[in-house]
Amino acid sequence: MLGIILKILSVLGILLLILLGILFSLLLLVLFYPVTYKAQGEKNCNSAWISIRVKWLMGLFLMKFDYPDPGKLTVKLLWHTLYISGEGKKEPDKESDSEQNEDLSESNHITKAGNTPVSEQEDTANAANVSENDVRSANKSVSKEGFLRKKIEKIQYTISNIYDKIKEIWENITYYTELLRDEETKQLLSLIFSKLRKIGRHICPRHLRADVLFGTGSPDTTGYLFGIYGMLSPSLGTSVTATPDFTERILEGSFNVSGHITVIVLLINTLKVLLDKKLMHVISKLKARRK
Repeated sequence: MLGIILKILSVLGILLLILLGILFSLLLLVLFYPVTYKAQGEKNCNSAWISIRVKWLMGLFLMKFDYPDPGKLTVKLLWHTLYISGEGKKEPDKESDSEQNEDLSESNHITKAGNTPVSEQEDTANAANVSENDVRSANKSVSKEGFLRKKIEKIQYTISNIYDKIKEIWENITYYTELLRDEETKQLLSLIFSKLRKIGRHICPRHLRADVLFGTGSPDTTGYLFGIYGMLSPSLGTSVTATPDFTERILEGSFNVSGHITVIVLLINTLKVLLDKKLMHVISKLKARRK
């Protein structure tokens, strides 16, 4: 009996180890296997098209978008379609709309038929108007001193509220300015910007090619845009070219972009910021100020 129990426990242990191994392998795949993306498109005077692909694990996860054919976003997992944009929308039921319109017309007809003038109602309305006039004349007899006193008190209350708000805003500005000047906050901001730069360099395309012909129809604005391109061209490289047209308003060209994103890189850089002690100290200072 004991031997049977030990065999069952050994089998369960082996199954548990296999399950843990599978989960660990999936975790490693998610963290270290890159998600690749590719986008390309072209626009000319006759047509325009764009194609976007995002793949993971050799197409195990696939997201694609093609415009104008078919112009839908499709998401697939294990080669089974999970989502297609535009599906599941039902056209409005014309018969139900017509029935609702008929019901509304009938209800309007009934309400119009029921609103018949009655002389007794006019008499009561006139009496109510007479009583309201009496009340108004009695209210006008209130002394001017009481009226002016209430107005002055209201103005004083408004001025005091405005002063308190301005004082609170000034104190907050002073506090947050001193917090930004603190050496610990400066170090934290420097860390955040450095990690954002690393994430940005990782996300940026590994391959980029673009040829653009542009013109705004105005020579001066076209020249300004071409000057901006001239300032950015050293960082863009020779794979991105822009040709200005100073005579016409035009935008044509083609592009091809591809790259990959690894989750572990994003996770490590994010955790280095979240687990930094300086971030905890700054958050505690902000909470203390709110209290």
